Amino acid sequence: MTVPTTPEENRLLEAFLARRSSAEREALVRRLAPPEPPPVAESAVRAVRTRGALSGSVAPRDLVRGLPAEEADRVLDLVAIDFDRALVGREWRWTMRSGPREEALARLAAEGGVTAALAEAERVPTDEAGKTLRELAAAGRDGARPLFRRFAREERDDRAILQALTWAAPLGGRQGHLAEARRRAGLMAVRDSYKNLLDMGVHGRDRELEALRHFVCAPVDPAGPVPVLAVTGVGGAGKSTLLAALVEPYLERQLDADVPDGPIAVVIDFDRVVFRVNAELELSFEVTRQLGWAAPIASADFSALRHQAREERRHVGTDLAVESVETDVRTATGFELEARVLLDLHDLRRRTVVLVLDTFEEWQRDRPVAGARRGGWNDPERRIQEWIWRLRHEMGLDHLRVIVSGRAPVSTLDDLAMVPPLELGDLDTDAAVRVITGFGVDRDAAGAVARAVGGNPLALRVAARFYGKLSDAERRRFVATAHETHPGLDDELRAAVLYDRFLSHIRDERVRRLAHPGLVLRRVTPDLVRHVLAPHCDLDLDHGDEHTLVDLLADEVWLVAEAPDGLRHHHEVRRAMLRMMTGDPRHGHRVRAIHRAAADWYAAGRDQHLRDDAARAEALYHLLMLEDGRRPVTEVLGTHFPPTGNDFHPRVTVQLRALRGEDLTDEEALELPAEVWNRWLAGYGGHLLADGLAEHALRLFEDRLRCRGDAHEPEWLARAYCDAARWREYWPIVARVPGSPRVDRYALINALASHDLAEYDRRVAALRGSQLDRFLTAGGGFLSSLRGKYLRHRKSLREKDLYPVDELRRAVVRAAAGTPSTLTGLSGLFRPDPAWLRDWTRLVGGPDLAAELPSVPWSVRSDELLGEWSARFARTWPKPVITPSRLTPDLVHVLRGDNPELRPAVRLAAGVVADRLGVRAVAEAAGEVLPIPTADFDPDALSDAVEHAVIVQLVEYVDRSGVLRPFLAGLHARYPASGLVRGVHEAFEAWDDAHEELLSRLV
Repeated sequence: MTVPTTPEENRLLEAFLARRSSAEREALVRRLAPPEPPPVAESAVRAVRTRGALSGSVAPRDLVRGLPAEEADRVLDLVAIDFDRALVGREWRWTMRSGPREEALARLAAEGGVTAALAEAERVPTDEAGKTLRELAAAGRDGARPLFRRFAREERDDRAILQALTWAAPLGGRQGHLAEARRRAGLMAVRDSYKNLLDMGVHGRDRELEALRHFVCAPVDPAGPVPVLAVTGVGGAGKSTLLAALVEPYLERQLDADVPDGPIAVVIDFDRVVFRVNAELELSFEVTRQLGWAAPIASADFSALRHQAREERRHVGTDLAVESVETDVRTATGFELEARVLLDLHDLRRRTVVLVLDTFEEWQRDRPVAGARRGGWNDPERRIQEWIWRLRHEMGLDHLRVIVSGRAPVSTLDDLAMVPPLELGDLDTDAAVRVITGFGVDRDAAGAVARAVGGNPLALRVAARFYGKLSDAERRRFVATAHETHPGLDDELRAAVLYDRFLSHIRDERVRRLAHPGLVLRRVTPDLVRHVLAPHCDLDLDHGDEHTLVDLLADEVWLVAEAPDGLRHHHEVRRAMLRMMTGDPRHGHRVRAIHRAAADWYAAGRDQHLRDDAARAEALYHLLMLEDGRRPVTEVLGTHFPPTGNDFHPRVTVQLRALRGEDLTDEEALELPAEVWNRWLAGYGGHLLADGLAEHALRLFEDRLRCRGDAHEPEWLARAYCDAARWREYWPIVARVPGSPRVDRYALINALASHDLAEYDRRVAALRGSQLDRFLTAGGGFLSSLRGKYLRHRKSLREKDLYPVDELRRAVVRAAAGTPSTLTGLSGLFRPDPAWLRDWTRLVGGPDLAAELPSVPWSVRSDELLGEWSARFARTWPKPVITPSRLTPDLVHVLRGDNPELRPAVRLAAGVVADRLGVRAVAEAAGEVLPIPTADFDPDALSDAVEHAVIVQLVEYVDRSGVLRPFLAGLHARYPASGLVRGVHEAFEAWDDAHEELLSRLV
């Protein structure tokens, strides 16, 4: 008969039964009821449970082998509650639970049925732990030691042995082995919690690991404070991995009980084992437990002491009904003093003990008194400080040192010696690439992945796994666009880092909503929570809730720190989270709304804690956070100085860096808006020229002009073309730039050196008023005189010296006007040439210094002549006067001076010859023309491997000696194939000829 299953069938059946008598209805129900199954034999159930008790992991069908199929299924249904079940591959594996196993084995031991049960269980296949259990059971009470020696020879799996030992406890007679099993299990649990962190290696932390090892081994004064080293860093920075690399060798030796004198590592991970503030006794219990693991002979004594302390606390707490905090403190003190006796008994006080407190922020966030304000007496760190002090002075750990690791900074603890902390930041590029290649990513692609996510180890691992899931075509696109955002990768980073690692660490759900997206604020106050954050963070606040939320947020010490003006987010944590939060598509609109609201709040002066300048800075910050960098940030900044920080959009950050004058890559610079780029290049190009990198500055300018066409002429452009020996290119390129070309000394030099003066004459002729004054001030008076132009302005020439030789040039202009000129900066005018010095004396009067100059070639160094002798020259003639009436034709050459504007180009030519023929060839060309050859430029003493600095010094000395023209002729003769050498030689000849013509006109 079919049982009704649908509502309609049920209604029909109920209507049918309603019309029948009670007897008929009962008869019908009996006919519909399923038949009772036959009973299961108790002996079969007991046999299956016995097999399971003497096995590890088994297939359920093997447990009921030999039973009829229907009975086997019923037996498995009955015993299933006694087993843990797991799907391994495609097969179910059953493992008997501890309670039923203990009951079954204790019964076998009491009945003497172990041997018979083992014979029955041997036919049931099991894992290594199950096989080891059977060997232990078969060995009996007296055969365990030989069995364990065999286990060691056969290199049995320690986990299987320990598991089997734990299972075998109900068989009796193995208490010593069980104690060892528990010791090893405890150590292995600590070791294994760190061991998997080392599977991919430790990269980029060599310096930090060496500092930790030094800290562990450094001597400790038992009479002094306990040394404490803090390891801090954001989530995912690799703190636990670093600790794993440190403690694993110590834990391995402790596992083998092979540490008679070495350091003992005691590891307390506040994330793995929950310890309560106000219950530091449990911490002391854990210290003695791990000391017993390292020194097995002391383990039983420490265990008995802990049991005694627990009993005392239980008795006092229940019978006397006193406060538990007072009970814990009093019991802890007594416990630690009694533990000192055991430390003395087992000679442990002399041992070095390294106490590692990991995930310390879990302890820091709990206040001793929950309802009172944090800090002062209500500070969890103070409790740890007091506890560490007791470990030293009451428990007697004379050689204790402590490593504290966590996300939050650690305060300076009184009575403890805080050494400089180790702050784990992002990995450098090489280390980041090594992390990624550890996941099978090739090195070139690893570099692209590292550029995409930065150097946080957790983010690198997430990115490496993301890359590994891409197709070949997707990988190629990823590498080609590593500088762009990748939505898929961003999603995975948000899930693994922002949500799983950061936000999930916040305990209170409302605080979690306050943090994301509220973390876009740099500071949090109750007013900001109510007026700026709450409307956009799904926070429906009652009266006073804003204060409660800020108070709860203060407990997240790894995220915020208390400050006079509210809670301040830790910058490194916030920076790590901000990019992921800003790009979160689910919260993007909220983030922007918060920034706008915060900017309005600060701009309106509503914040009572900040001065006007600080409030403006915060408003400016939030306005910039709304920018994507496609327009110039100067429109937001106005006259304000650009702020620092990496919070902003990458394009905004690049603009701010540019406005601060920082170095940018060529690619970054090319993407800047025109206004910002021109401001940046104006300053940055000048620095490049000062470093001798004119070609780099010109490349930046020319690339921008070619690609964007919006480059303005920077002040240094003419000089850059001159320094790069590209005189002919200046006027054509500057003609393509909007506005009138800048006219200065280098513009004329480029015209003279390129033998093309028509364009220059047209430009200078157009100068009027202040433009002409600026030109003359910048050296134009002398330089225009080289062309016989504008001498009518010579009297209005103001004194502004870019180089020492400008004084001589000014004297030339005034001599042409018949006006005497007094010189002041004389040391830079000295020429190491006896003939020149004699003529100088004739021109200005005074002693004959030329007679005292060194007369033996190669007997003096160039730095002596340009240093000591130049200073002596200046002291001899402190303020000489150039009088036009004394300028005879044979003395006019004294006013020629050196050529600092052309020396960079000459250095290029000399460098080409040195690269081709060796630096000796350059020195030989100099030695042939120098009035006083010097020891440092003796060709026989020079190596061809000398640095660029030698070329710089040699060219300056040649120029100061007044022999650049014949020197360049010598370089050209040695290397006539070089177009650059020939061009520099010809340019200098044109420049020198103009000087000679001008000087000849003076008389």
